[in-house]
Amino acid sequence: MKVKSVLALLLLSNLIVIAALPPQVQKAKDLDAMTSFVEKHPIVSSTLISINIYNKEVHYGDGCIAKFGRKFSFHPPGWVGPASALEFKDSTCAVD
Repeated sequence: MKVKSVLALLLLSNLIVIAALPPQVQKAKDLDAMTSFVEKHPIVSSTLISINIYNKEVHYGDGCIAKFGRKFSFHPPGWVGPASALEFKDSTCAVD
């Protein structure tokens, strides 16, 4: 009887676990979003200087910075899951 109870508890506990993405996976998704932006904008790609994943910035041209941020999404307290997608917010220079 104890074995069946323990087995049932283990099976049920696996069904309700939701995990956030590991940091390396989230950073890879963020980098993909930023490099995709660079590829879509010829001015940015031809004058690219650096991509700063920590500050979520793409440096290009003569001191130009394209800034990225997360889409706003409401999550209930205690919610665990992947962060919202990274998206282009604004730039200090023209990107097109």
